[in-house]
Amino acid sequence: MDLGGLKVKDLPPVLTAASLIDVCLSKTQRKTPTEIHKRSNINVIKKFYIRKIKTCAQFFIEKLKAIIVLFPKLDSVHPFYGDLLNILYDRDHYKLALGQVAACINRIERISKEYITLSKYSDSLYKSKIVKKLSKVFEYLEEVRMHLQRLPVIQTSARTLLLAGFPNVGKSSFVNRLSNANVEVQPFAFTTKSLFVGHFDHLYTRWQIIDTPGILDHPLEERNLIEMLAIAALTHLHCVVLFVIDVSEECGYSVAQQVALFKSIHVLFKNKPKVVILNKTDKVKPEDLELDAKQLLKQLETEADVSLSATSTLTGDGLDEAKNLACELLLQQRMMRKAAAVASADPAAAAVAAATGSTPLASAAATAALGVKGPAAAMLHVSSVQQPRQPHIPESVLRELELKKQGLLPPKQRLERDIEEEEGGPGVYSYDLRKKHILANEDWRYDVVPEIFDGKNVMDFVDPEIEQKLQALEREEEELLQKELEQQDEIQDQLTRLQSVRAKLSRLHRGISHKRMEAKLRKKKNGPRLLKKTKRQLEEARRALQEESINPTAESNRKRGRDMDREPLEEDAEQRQRLRTKIRRLTRSRSVADSARKREATTHNDGTLGGVPSGGEEEEDARLTSAVVLGQKKRLGGLSKEKAMQLKRSVDRKLRGTAGESDRFIQVKKVKWMMSGKRGIGKTHSR
Repeated sequence: MDLGGLKVKDLPPVLTAASLIDVCLSKTQRKTPTEIHKRSNINVIKKFYIRKIKTCAQFFIEKLKAIIVLFPKLDSVHPFYGDLLNILYDRDHYKLALGQVAACINRIERISKEYITLSKYSDSLYKSKIVKKLSKVFEYLEEVRMHLQRLPVIQTSARTLLLAGFPNVGKSSFVNRLSNANVEVQPFAFTTKSLFVGHFDHLYTRWQIIDTPGILDHPLEERNLIEMLAIAALTHLHCVVLFVIDVSEECGYSVAQQVALFKSIHVLFKNKPKVVILNKTDKVKPEDLELDAKQLLKQLETEADVSLSATSTLTGDGLDEAKNLACELLLQQRMMRKAAAVASADPAAAAVAAATGSTPLASAAATAALGVKGPAAAMLHVSSVQQPRQPHIPESVLRELELKKQGLLPPKQRLERDIEEEEGGPGVYSYDLRKKHILANEDWRYDVVPEIFDGKNVMDFVDPEIEQKLQALEREEEELLQKELEQQDEIQDQLTRLQSVRAKLSRLHRGISHKRMEAKLRKKKNGPRLLKKTKRQLEEARRALQEESINPTAESNRKRGRDMDREPLEEDAEQRQRLRTKIRRLTRSRSVADSARKREATTHNDGTLGGVPSGGEEEEDARLTSAVVLGQKKRLGGLSKEKAMQLKRSVDRKLRGTAGESDRFIQVKKVKWMMSGKRGIGKTHSR
């Protein structure tokens, strides 16, 4: 909605008093110094507080002036919007609220000057009593702003159709059928409580149609807020008034009462085009009305200079006719007003036009009383045709018409379409496209058109003896195939002999390679020793058990606790000792065997190894364990395994920090002498 050049959507929200105080004071704290020392010079302290007072007053004044400037002035807006604001918000209350805001600005300016003079005697700078008193005013202005933004956008200068009438006569349904609006329709009165706007196209131009609330037939002083909205629209908008009458009287009012309402508000749209819509004709036809109702409508049509139109919003009958009638009436009136403006701007031309009978200027001279004076008079120039122009008919057409009247028309030309119909129709007869070609020599008419490829004639590259050459090639190919069939057996024998020779050669090469490998193995005596297979070790262990007269299956069952016939403990211990010794001798590695032989050479006479008795199973296990531990310590530099792992973790922590094995990091691989130094204007990816 546009109020005097101001769009209501641009109105900023009105802050409450507390919010306005917080905004201004926080902005003052941000824009001014916030710290002063007690021992500073008195002039410095005075300037500090004077600056705060001036800045705070300036911020308050800016916020309040924005409210006064942005809100619409009732005296400068269109009269329709002025009355609309008066009806909705009370003109006096609205002006009083803006006046209080303006008075607050003056008082803030005066108080700021006083505080500058008496700054060092004031007890508190941030009381903001005046703004707090305006809290109700700010709330009222915020409600006005929000309500204004919810109002429909009504263009006062656009082509407009305005609906009026009693409640529940079908105005909203009429708007929904004609335009893109979606007005609520209910079977009770006063469903429409505000103005609703719809739009439609007529003659390639945009029109607006306004649905007003229902009006009751009583004095103006007794009308409520909803009815006053319709009165304001009827009074101030330049439009076509569509007064809707319910001929079925289902709205609760008779036709006589509806005609009386039209006459009572007729003064509001005295100079506007008027159309009376007889609605709900699907239930009662205008011809079926009572005699009194018919006379009232006929009298209304003659006295009030209105046009009647019967419609039905349920079935859609007569809606387009009513719309076209209303649009034509408004367009005629607008043309008359513009012509009158031209006539008032140039009276001499209007008089000449009236004398000569020029239609637009003659009508303008006749209706000069309706002219608009001033700068708007010459805004639009209406052109007219001075002399009527007759349609131009070619001479050939006129001559043909004359011959046709006399019956002397030449025979009709026989076309290819006629020949096609005679010869059997499409698909049977093919057109001869070369029949009408205009050529210098008629012998050329059916010549073969050469085929051009890449700018060259294809026939220039065609051999006239190509068929004979093709036949010769085919005969040669057949002869070759015949010879191949005759030599098939000989070729098969040759292939068989070739395969046997290849097999003999492959066997010979394999024998040579085996001999070479055996010779290489015999020469390489100090090569790597192959590991013993697990299966071989298992077979040797079983063989050793059998030599000692021990059943391996029984031994395994005894280990699993399945041997029900146990031997004495002493015999079991002796067999276990012999078995353990035999397996250890077979599976021990060379290094362990060598170290064991060295230790046996240095064994004490008392049968001990390094101070450890060697008489039983526990002593043998301890001896082997100590040998393994000694080997590990020797390999780790004399440290135990736990100590070595702890040392490794500490070193890794120094090198990698908290990064683990999965954390990968590629160090910078850029050359320092190339990348170091000041950075230029170029890219920053290499630094």
